[in-house]
Amino acid sequence: MNAYETAQSLGLVGTPQQIVDQLKATGLTVQPIDRATLVHVLNMRKMLTKIVGNDSSEKWTGTVLNMQDIILQLGSDTEKTGIRLWLSHITNPTNLKWDTTQIEFAAPFWAMYQAFAGKTFSNKEMPSAADFQALAALGGGWRFATLTVEQYEAQRTAATISDDLQSVLDTCDETAREAARQTGASLASIKAAVIAALGG
Repeated sequence: MNAYETAQSLGLVGTPQQIVDQLKATGLTVQPIDRATLVHVLNMRKMLTKIVGNDSSEKWTGTVLNMQDIILQLGSDTEKTGIRLWLSHITNPTNLKWDTTQIEFAAPFWAMYQAFAGKTFSNKEMPSAADFQALAALGGGWRFATLTVEQYEAQRTAATISDDLQSVLDTCDETAREAARQTGASLASIKAAVIAALGG
């Protein structure tokens, strides 16, 4: 689905600019992200790294945990739920995918990107914008990150034209079938009926 079709399916309302903003905030990617690849990239970018101690104990470190600390201290309930969902999902090896084609997974990640990318809180470094973008790229990138109002309106216009054309075709088909059933119907009478139905 394109942006207009997605907005319709999600029931988004408002001005074109408001709808574009809402589409961006979904954080939807082109495809789900493979969890194993995600964990590898998180490790390589020092966002989330597992450390095994001498006593075989495990712990995690990285900028994602810095972000989690700040969210749990100062964040909203929605942000807290989002970071917990993300971390519990990606640190669970039974999960094969992180499905960012679904809003419940994608939107919190986009919100974290908007709120924390490249910033420092309480002397703790957050993931960079490039870090967030690298993760989104694993899912083919954010679908609507670069969407403009002009693009959205062009899609809406095209959809309206398509709907209007289909309506005309349906009217022609229905009228022609009805006219063909009439006694003494001819090609000329059927054409005349269709033209009249179209207001000609």
